[in-house]
This record gives sequence, C-alpha cells and structure tokens, in this order.
Amino acid sequence: MADEPESALTKGRTVDWTLLVAITTLASLTVFIPVPLLDTVVETWLRRRMVMGLASRRGSPLDDEAVKALADPASGGCRGCAVALLLWPIKKLFKTALTFLLFKDMADISSDMLHRGLLLQEAFDRGWLPGDASRVRIAIDRTIERFHVKPVERTVFGRFRHDNTPWREQIGRVTARSNDKIAAGDPVSPALAAMTAVPGLLPELLHHFHTEMGLSHEGETGVAGLIEPELLPPEESAQKKLEAPPVDDAEEVPASPVDSKPPDSTT
Repeated sequence: MADEPESALTKGRTVDWTLLVAITTLASLTVFIPVPLLDTVVETWLRRRMVMGLASRRGSPLDDEAVKALADPASGGCRGCAVALLLWPIKKLFKTALTFLLFKDMADISSDMLHRGLLLQEAFDRGWLPGDASRVRIAIDRTIERFHVKPVERTVFGRFRHDNTPWREQIGRVTARSNDKIAAGDPVSPALAAMTAVPGLLPELLHHFHTEMGLSHEGETGVAGLIEPELLPPEESAQKKLEAPPVDDAEEVPASPVDSKPPDSTT
C-alpha cells in the first residue's frame, strides 16, 4: 500500500495511551511471577494483545500468524527453553538479593514494548499494516538494535548503539527538521509527536524505522550500507585498455611554416 502524506496521518488518529500504558505496565510486572517460564509466557501473551489492540482500534484486524510475527520475542527453540529453565532459579535468587535488578528489568520491558508499540502504530497509520508482517517485524528489530532503548544503558552509553558517524549525523538532521515542523505546528504522525513530546522516548527510532521500510526523508540522499565500486572482469578490463579512442572527429592541425621549410643546402 502506498505511503500516506503527513497531513493524512493526523486525521482522527491519536496515540492510544490507555492501551499502551496498561499493556506495558502489566508486562513489566511479569518479572515477579515465581513460576519458571510462566513469566515469559505471560509477557508474550501481553505483547500479542498489544498488537491485536492496535489493529482493532484502527479497523485493520490481523490474522494469528501476523500477530505472532509482530509480537513474539525471538526464541532459541527447545534448547533455549531448557537453558532458561535451568538458569531460572539462579536468576531469581540473584535478583531477589539485588532488588534493583528487578526494577531494571521492569523498566527495560516497559521501554522496549512502548517503543515497539509506537513503531507499530506508525506502521498502521502509514498503511504498512495489514501487509507484510514479517517485513515490518524485521524493520522494527533492526531499528531497536541500533539504539539503547533500555534506560540504564542509554544513560551510560548514550542513545546510539553503533558508532557510525555519517548515519548519526543524518538521523540528527532529520530529527531536527521534524522538531522544527512540530514547533511550527505542521502536521506530523501521532507516533512522532508522542516520541518527541514524552521524555524518555527516542524519536530517532521512528526516523530510522522509516529508512528500514524504504521511506526516504526529504533532503537526505544518504543510503544505508557500504557503497562498493563496480569491478569489471579481468578480460573485459584488459580489452577496455587495448581499445583506442575514436579519431573520426579529430581536427587536422596544419603544419607550421617553420616545419615545412626545406633544409638549407649551403650547409
């Protein structure tokens, strides 16, 4: 589906804070569940409910496979479940002794789900959903991987996870322009307005999410990834060197009088 203009994204659309705050709060409380693996099961169920709630409020229901693709955390399969089950008592004992780790986990889950929820809202508002749910999920995951979404890590290491100066400068320019648009009262998407207005949220995520989904930002010509030169095969390169340039249109230079003067016979 084609991307909607910015002015169309604001018509009758707002961030559903009731849904996002309620779901993220309940998900953060799963760290206190004292049953092995049940905390992960409940958190996954709440993530699915968030996706289904966002889709329902926009009249764009998703099938079960799309909901799972967008909501379920990356899994290590049976081996990952076995390792998690073995380490669960140690982790719970350690976190009980150090209570602040529990609150850190709560903040991490809340921040991760809130940012993902706003990115999903942007995907619905721009018409990317319903659609290729796997593509949207990959774009969200790649976006989250580039930033320190967890509050403690962001405080220590800054917003950006990767030290890519050109990319950081480009994201900074796009973010500054969006801030100018908001200050001037120009229409922006509800998700962008929310990420800009609420402390602790990262509007840079939304701009990079646009890039991952193929939406170019006006005035930016940078491209993601490395630009590699096109190399010719050795035989074709050698053939190119042997070819002489065309001389059909070359102008004939007349000989100068000095050059055409016969040699002096007296000498």
